[in-house]
Amino acid sequence: MKTYLKSRLIPLCAGVILIAGSAVAQNAPTDTYNDTTRKPASSDKTTLHGTSDRDAKIARSDRRFLKKAAHLGEKEVALSRIAAERATNPQVRAFASEMVTTHNAANAELAALIQQKGARLDDHDRAIEQRELAKKWNEKKGADFDEDYLEAIIEAHEDTIDVLENGVDSKDGDISAYASKLLPIVKAHLAHAEKLEDQVD
Repeated sequence: MKTYLKSRLIPLCAGVILIAGSAVAQNAPTDTYNDTTRKPASSDKTTLHGTSDRDAKIARSDRRFLKKAAHLGEKEVALSRIAAERATNPQVRAFASEMVTTHNAANAELAALIQQKGARLDDHDRAIEQRELAKKWNEKKGADFDEDYLEAIIEAHEDTIDVLENGVDSKDGDISAYASKLLPIVKAHLAHAEKLEDQVD
């Protein structure tokens, strides 16, 4: 009788152990670091005021260039848009309209470059600055407006030339190409504005 029970219990216990071992194996956590098909999630966002995983691809000097170039480009467009409507001299109005068209196109190209590089601007600060600019220039009238506009646009173009000359020296081929393309255009605008200033005075 004892021999019979022993012969029946041995295979039964072995089956229980086998089933339990299988359940443990199924519920055991997997080691994700050894799974070559999975990669840890990472952020590819970069601001012009901070850093991220992609920031290593953008030199600090390039981020400064993108920020300054965008700031000046938007300022020139906003100011020229007002001048195209408010200037009293027809030549000044025509020049302002040309500034809006040309710099809008340059700004759109720059925006695409900023996105390509994984950078972005501070939209809140830009909106506040543009409102203040519009308020200041909408208060100006007559011939004084024309003279003040030309003086301001000349100063903005001089600043833009300094920024673009730095951009030309960038080790980033895309940034250098953008700056090299725009630089002679901005220099021509500056010469035109200076000529108009002499005529308006």
